[in-house]
Amino acid sequence: MTLIIFWVLPLPVFAMRVPGLYTAEVPVPDQSEKNRDEAVQTALRMVLVKLTGDRFAGAPVRRCAGGLATGLPGTAPILPR
Repeated sequence: MTLIIFWVLPLPVFAMRVPGLYTAEVPVPDQSEKNRDEAVQTALRMVLVKLTGDRFAGAPVRRCAGGLATGLPGTAPILPR
């Protein structure tokens, strides 16, 4: 009977604010469009890593004969469905 009561009673849930979770700063050598685009891509990868906790979340994806494969060595290709 005690076990059933614990399933019915809601448990408290705590959330924590994480400052800077959706932001990243990347230095740019100059204001050229190419350097700004590269900096935006780098910043997006940094944010993806912070959000997912996966250091390979922002890894580039390359096309291969069997479908998509990540740019990481030793990873299996992701085949289209």
